[in-house]
Amino acid sequence: MKIAVIGAGITGLVSCKYCKEAGFDVVVFEKYYTIGGTWVYTKDSKVNDLSHQTSMYKNLITNSPIEVMGFRDFEFPSICDKSYVSWKEVVEFLHDYAENFALMDFIRFGHIVTKIEPQNDKWRVDVQNLDGCESFCEIFDAIFVCNGHFSTPNMPSIEGIEYFQGKTLHSKEYDNPEMFQDQRVLIIGAGPSGIDLTFDVSKTAKQIALSHHSKILKDIFPANVHQLPDVTHIASDGSVNFLNGNSEKFDAIIFCTGYNYNFPFIGNECGLKMDNNHITPLYKHIMHIEHPTLFFIGMTNVTIFTHLIELQIQFSLKILLKRIELPSKHEMYQELNHEIEDRIGKGYSGRRMHQLWPDYMRNYIDDLVRIGALNGIKPVLLDIYDESRALSTAHPKETWYKLLHSVAMQSVLHRPIFQRTPIC
Repeated sequence: MKIAVIGAGITGLVSCKYCKEAGFDVVVFEKYYTIGGTWVYTKDSKVNDLSHQTSMYKNLITNSPIEVMGFRDFEFPSICDKSYVSWKEVVEFLHDYAENFALMDFIRFGHIVTKIEPQNDKWRVDVQNLDGCESFCEIFDAIFVCNGHFSTPNMPSIEGIEYFQGKTLHSKEYDNPEMFQDQRVLIIGAGPSGIDLTFDVSKTAKQIALSHHSKILKDIFPANVHQLPDVTHIASDGSVNFLNGNSEKFDAIIFCTGYNYNFPFIGNECGLKMDNNHITPLYKHIMHIEHPTLFFIGMTNVTIFTHLIELQIQFSLKILLKRIELPSKHEMYQELNHEIEDRIGKGYSGRRMHQLWPDYMRNYIDDLVRIGALNGIKPVLLDIYDESRALSTAHPKETWYKLLHSVAMQSVLHRPIFQRTPIC
């Protein structure tokens, strides 16, 4: 069986590894000339086209501790007194992973997949080779979509944005705080990027306003940061107006408003629907119900990412090997519709339809493990992830996790199985 993997970021590398171990003929198509996907820093290149830049910036530190960023058979190396590391250390880890499992020979660098199309029970994959500017097609039995979801910025529409007289940019364009020396900066969005950039830009900015609709984040920001509710509009004099009636002027606006899933190589004939980042029809957020040889890896978000994608890939391979008895299409659609209704009832919007933590992560993992007869994720790792998320707005990156029990056992869950040590 011949499998195409689209992308050589984390999900693509892990897909390649497991496909190789299963004895499949696997080819990975990667548009860049290196592995790592979104973790690759491109801001120092001469490429100005935003579509060819990654979201990585100079001072980025991981949002998850390294204790939960490794893999079942290849752990992230322990770093003394530190759980949150730079993008450089992640890239080094991924290169070590690729070398350890001899993956590089399976990757075609500088190759962009331009279209995939179902042909009977197989797939036609159209590819452009950037080196020779030549295009060609190949036939595959299955496809693993691993192109990530941090490449296409989500830019909200703000009334009067044309009146703003300063610089506007998405967090994808951000590189370093020196860009905003002594400026008044508005940061919109208090997700991981918004909080990270608030800390980073505060090193040089004169003043920062963090606009968001979450609860006020107390006692975590420097003195030159204040918080405001959502923006209502920008007035004709360029001042920014907020829901609480405040009006302020800024030199720059940074939109930390997330990303849109984007699959430009998937045409209408594939029957994929996407509404506000909600991808359907997928069974278990992975397999296309109408095309059970098309798999989307890592589309779930806010979760213990590396360990979960291992389960998703193993689950997908068991489907290909017919070691999982799939429900009927009718039953899969019923399950999908039930989950959508449940999520709507809990207040999840379209953009959160693939979000797992906090309400769905453990049950989702249990489902994959049960249906696929897979080895689960160590409970200690799930506990560390839970705590790191709970602390995500309270200096989490000043925390160091030290594992006290490396073996997962339910019997030790009532005892401390890791310790969290604040770094002085």
